[in-house]
Amino acid sequence: MKYPINNIICPLCEGTSCSIKFHMGVRDIWYCGNCKVSFAWPQPTWNELLDTYNKEYFQNAALTGSDIKGVYGYADYFTEKQLNIKRFVKILTKIEKFLPENSNRKKLHDFGCGLGSFLNLAKERSFSVSGFECNDYAVNYIKENYQFRVENEKSLTSLISSNEKYDVITMFDVIEHLHDPIGEIENAFKLLRKNGLLVISTTDFDNFLPRIMGRKFEDYRRVQEHLFFFTKKYLHKILEISGFSVLTSHSHGTTFIISNLLDRIAGKELSKSTETSSVMKLIGLSNITIPVNLGIKFVTYARR
Repeated sequence: MKYPINNIICPLCEGTSCSIKFHMGVRDIWYCGNCKVSFAWPQPTWNELLDTYNKEYFQNAALTGSDIKGVYGYADYFTEKQLNIKRFVKILTKIEKFLPENSNRKKLHDFGCGLGSFLNLAKERSFSVSGFECNDYAVNYIKENYQFRVENEKSLTSLISSNEKYDVITMFDVIEHLHDPIGEIENAFKLLRKNGLLVISTTDFDNFLPRIMGRKFEDYRRVQEHLFFFTKKYLHKILEISGFSVLTSHSHGTTFIISNLLDRIAGKELSKSTETSSVMKLIGLSNITIPVNLGIKFVTYARR
């Protein structure tokens, strides 16, 4: 949807009480007074998003730099996912708890599956798995390294015409990337069997940290890839309007190597400075890992 710059309509709820929240250089972040969700404007086109979703997305040295055009993806996907494998195990355990007891139906689809880490874990726990991913490099990586089906698709719509039905659909850090997040939640509802689960994770922008840090908060700086900045309250409202029952929601943390965490908080210039680097090496902190959970990220489980 395109609107005159002086008459912005919220692309999520079509509310008209919108105002600029932050000027971010490449695009602005607007706030909708109706749904209380912020959004990037003008929103990146699909082709612009595809330019971002490349091989470098998974190992982006520019992530913690000062140029906002480089703020996207992962500093090191493989290290981060290995450090956070326990989080995926916890989520799978909770999914299994919510599935019908003694059920053999464990068909799971991961929408936006990245390089396949979660799908591989789910397969090891006897789920029948598949995924969608729009990054060409990621799709090829999965095909070369794993034995499950992943297709290059940007929407769940194509599955509806195939009459596929699932017991679980997951969207981890995906909903904020979508041009039509409500439409994809509705698609998930159509694709799930009765009592099936939709599991979504994203950032809660009602959290104290984005409120304090403002435009310096890393997820706000990701306007190359993030289209919406949700609150947990409004995401749950969307789920309920779409026919889901929210079962539970919990925050999840991230485990960082301390030197990488300093990069993310203070910027690369500080953490790589001679003084900082020397002190960290002297006291043996450079490669120590630390779990951090400030309630910023959350996972919601909803039943069809």
